[in-house]
Amino acid sequence: MLRPIGVLRGASSARLRQRLDRALADNTDVVVDLGSVPSVDSTGLGVMIHATKTARTHCRSLTFAAPSARVKAMIERTRLQSVVTLSSSVEAAMERIR
Repeated sequence: MLRPIGVLRGASSARLRQRLDRALADNTDVVVDLGSVPSVDSTGLGVMIHATKTARTHCRSLTFAAPSARVKAMIERTRLQSVVTLSSSVEAAMERIR
């Protein structure tokens, strides 16, 4: 499980992308706990899309869990909920990959 902290933009998005790429290359199903991410910009959304495509290529499960209301609204406003897998809680996301 990955737990980014703070706003996902620029450099923080690049760090998350590297961590996701490593986890997915290790053939691991991944849950990203967004509970400590108050907001996300277009770069962060791009990382989410890239990671989702990478996960699908490797036949892995990737779930973004516990997004704040603001992050969830941004995902819905950009219609990415049809692209990325969201879960309302970390516990529910972990159940999906067991």
